[in-house]
Amino acid sequence: MTMRWKVVVLLTIMTALAYVQRLSLSAVATDVSRELHLSKETLGYVFSMFTLFYALFEIPGGLLGDRFGTRRTLTWLVAAWSLCTMASAAAEGLASLIVWRSLLGATEAGTFPNAARALSRWVPSSERGRALGLTFLGLSVGAAVTTPLLLALAVACGWRLALVAAAIPGIIWAAVWYWLVRDAPPDLGASEPRGSDANLLRVLSRNSNLWRVCGVYFAFGYGIYFYITWMPTYLREARQFSIGATGTWSALLWMSGGAGYLIGGYATDSLLRRYGSMRIARCGLGAAAYAASAFSLLVVAATPVAWVAAAALSAAALFQFAAAPAIWSVCLDIGRERPGSVTGFMNMVGNIGGTLAPLVVGFSVHRLSSWTIPFVTTAIVFAFGITMWLMVDVAKKIEFAHR
Repeated sequence: MTMRWKVVVLLTIMTALAYVQRLSLSAVATDVSRELHLSKETLGYVFSMFTLFYALFEIPGGLLGDRFGTRRTLTWLVAAWSLCTMASAAAEGLASLIVWRSLLGATEAGTFPNAARALSRWVPSSERGRALGLTFLGLSVGAAVTTPLLLALAVACGWRLALVAAAIPGIIWAAVWYWLVRDAPPDLGASEPRGSDANLLRVLSRNSNLWRVCGVYFAFGYGIYFYITWMPTYLREARQFSIGATGTWSALLWMSGGAGYLIGGYATDSLLRRYGSMRIARCGLGAAAYAASAFSLLVVAATPVAWVAAAALSAAALFQFAAAPAIWSVCLDIGRERPGSVTGFMNMVGNIGGTLAPLVVGFSVHRLSSWTIPFVTTAIVFAFGITMWLMVDVAKKIEFAHR
C-alpha cells in the first residue's frame, strides 16, 4: 500500500472514531436522561451545544491546520476530543454534561477540515472524490457500530463506562498518526503561498460563491444531525422498536449512508471523467441526491408502518450522503490555497444547520407531540439546498491576497 492510501485509511479510521464519540451520548440518551432527570427538550439543548461549539470553532480548527500542518494539528485535536468524551462520563447533571459536550464540539471542529487538507496534499484532484468517499465511509462505519455497541455496553456496565470505552481508541490513533504521517509527500516541493491570516475571514465572508456552497452544506448539516442526535430515540419511542431492533435499524441506516459515500465518491469522479464537466459531476449529482433524500423523508413522515419508516430513513441517508464527496470536492476545488480554512468555513455554516435540527425535533416532540413535523421541515431544507446547488459556480476560485 502506498503512503497516499495509508493516509486515506488512517483518516477513514479517524472519521469512524469521531462519529463513535459524537454519537455516544445519543446512543445512551434514554439512560442518561433517566439518571440525570433531563426532558427531551433539555436533551435537545445538550445535543445542540455540541453542534454550536463545533460550528464556532470550525474556522480556528481549519486555520490551525493551515498554520501548523495536519500532522501536529490532528494529533492534538483527536487526543483532546477523546479526553472530553472520557470526561463526560463523569457528568453529574445538566451543567457538567453541557460543559463536556461543548468542549467535545470545540475540539472535534477542526477534524474534518484538516482531514480534507491532508487529502488535498496527498491525493490529486482526479481521485479526490473517491478518496473523500472512502474517508467518509469511516463516518458511517463508526456510526453504525456506535448504537448497538454502546447500548450493549450500557446494559452490561452502565452508560458511564460505555463512554469511557468509546474514548480510548482515539488516544491510540493520535499516537499512530503522529508517528507515521507527515504533512505532505516528500516530493511535493515547497508549500503553496498562503493569504494573510488577518485578512482571511473577510475574504471568505465576502465570497458569494462560497456562501452558496455553505447553503448546500447547511442543508446537509441540518439533515444529518437528526441521525446523530434523535434517531435511536425516534426508533425506540415513536416507532416502538425494541433495543435490539433499534440497534439493528440504526446500524443499517449508517451502513446505507456508508454505501452512499462510496457511490457518491465514485460517481462524481466518473461523471467528471466521462463528461469533463465539473458542474454535472458536482452540482448535478448533488442536487439529484438531495431531491431523492427529501422524497424519502416525506415517506417517513407519511407512513404508519414502522419498518417502512425505518427503511425510508436508510434510503434518505444513502441519498443524502452520496452528495458529500461532491460537496467537499467543490470546496477543495474553489479554495485550494487554503483548504483547511475554506472547508472550516463551510463546515461552520453546515453545523449551524446541525445546531438547529435537534432543537426543532426537541420542540416538536415535547411541545407539539409530533414526530412528523421534523421530517417535513428537513425535506423543505433540502429543497433550499437544491436551489443552492444550482447556483454554485464550480469554476470560480477564491482569490486570496498573498503575503
